[in-house]
Amino acid sequence: MKRLFDAIDGYFFARRGAWPFGLLRIAWAAVALAYFAMQWSDIAAYYSDAGFLPRDMAWLVTRTDWKFTVLSFNGEAWYAFAWYIALLASLACSMLGIFPRISTIVGYVLMASFHERNPMTLGGGDTVLRNVGFILMIAPGIHALSLGRLVTQYRSWRTTRTLLPPITMPAWPARLLLWQLLVIYISSLWWKLLGTMWIDGSAVAAALHHRVFLHWNYTFINLLMPLASTATYATLVWEASWLTLLVPASLWKRLPVISRYSPKRWVLLGGVVFHGSIAIIMDVGSFPFALLGAYLGLLDDGDRAWLKRSLDQRQPHPIVVLYDGSCRLCRRSAFVLALLDAFAHVKLVDFRNERAKNAVAPHLDESQLDLAMHILLPDGSVRTGYDAFRFISWHLPLLWPTAPLLALPGISHLGRIAYRWIAQNRQKCSHDRC
Repeated sequence: MKRLFDAIDGYFFARRGAWPFGLLRIAWAAVALAYFAMQWSDIAAYYSDAGFLPRDMAWLVTRTDWKFTVLSFNGEAWYAFAWYIALLASLACSMLGIFPRISTIVGYVLMASFHERNPMTLGGGDTVLRNVGFILMIAPGIHALSLGRLVTQYRSWRTTRTLLPPITMPAWPARLLLWQLLVIYISSLWWKLLGTMWIDGSAVAAALHHRVFLHWNYTFINLLMPLASTATYATLVWEASWLTLLVPASLWKRLPVISRYSPKRWVLLGGVVFHGSIAIIMDVGSFPFALLGAYLGLLDDGDRAWLKRSLDQRQPHPIVVLYDGSCRLCRRSAFVLALLDAFAHVKLVDFRNERAKNAVAPHLDESQLDLAMHILLPDGSVRTGYDAFRFISWHLPLLWPTAPLLALPGISHLGRIAYRWIAQNRQKCSHDRC
C-alpha cells in the first residue's frame, strides 16, 4: 500500500524543471496576442451593441447560466475597446514575463470574457487557448523564463558569477495538460471512426478542397491528392498513438526492442508534422499554433538531457571563453552567454583571476587577453573578438538563427570594426551602464 501511495505522490508531486511551463506561458500568450491583434478593426462589430450581436440578443446564441463577462456591463464600443487594449497589454506582459502571475490571470479572465461575449467568432484554437490559459493561471513555476527572473539572475551573477539553480515545480500541471490533450485527440479519433470518410480514406482530400479552409489554389491542392489517402490513415494512427502516453514509464522500459525509444517524443514529433502541415496548407486560424504551443508544456528534464546528449556528440568538450572580469560590459556579456548556454557548451573564465586563467590557458598573456575576448577550442586553437563570438553562435542552439547572418562577408567586416571600437571603449562603462 505504501508503494502505491508513493507512486501516486510521485506522479502528481515529483519535482521537475519549470522551464517547459515558462515556454508554455510565452507560446500561449504569443498566439493569443497575435490572433486578438488581428481583430483590431472588428472590436465594435464583434463585441459591442453597435455590432451584429447586441447584448439583448446574446441569449439567442449564448448560454445564460453560469456566465460571466466584463463586457456585459456596458455595450458601448469604447468600453469594449478599452478592455481589448487591457487584454493585449496583459498578454504582452505575460509573454515577456512582467508580473507573470498577475498578467496571466488578467489575460485569461479577459480572454474568457471576450469569448463569452460573442462565441460566434470562435474556433477550436480559441478553446485550446482558454483551457491552456486556465492551467497556466493555477500552475506554480510560470515565472520561469520571465523578465523578473532575469533581474534576479543578474543580481546573483553580479555577486557570485554564477546563475541561480533552475526553478522547479510539481508535476501535476503537466499531468493536467497531458489529460487535456488526450481528451482532444482521443475524442477526435472516436468521432472520426463513427463516420465513413475517415474509414474509406477520403477525409483529408475533402478537407483540403473545402472552401472555408482553402489556403492555396486548387491547382496546388490537387498536386497533394496522391498523398491524401495515406495522410488520412496516418492521422488516425497518430491520434491513437496518444494512448501510449498512458503507459507508465516503468512498464514501457521493460518492453523489448522499443524500450529505448520515448513514445512521447515520437507522438510530439508526429504532432509537429501534423499541425505544421495544417498551418501551411490550410487556413484554420489559431488551432495548429495553439496545440503546437501546448506541446511545450509536455517537455521535461529528460527531454532536455536527451537533447544535450545529442548535441554533446557534436561538441563533447566545452569552449573556454576568457573575459575581462574587471570590465562591467564584459561581465554583462558573460552573463548573457551564461543564460544562452542551455546545454553547458561554454566555460566562462575571468582572465583577471590568475589561478583560473592559468588552469585553462597558461600560455596566453594577460596583455593579449585585454585586447579582445579570447576563446580556447578543444583542439587547442584560439579565436578572438568578433570571430570568437561568431564561432560560439554555431555552438549555442539559442544563437543558431543568428549564426548564418554573422558569417555574411559584409556583416563580418562591419562586425570586426564594431567589435574593435567597443573593445577599445569598454572601460568607459560605469555603474553597469555605458
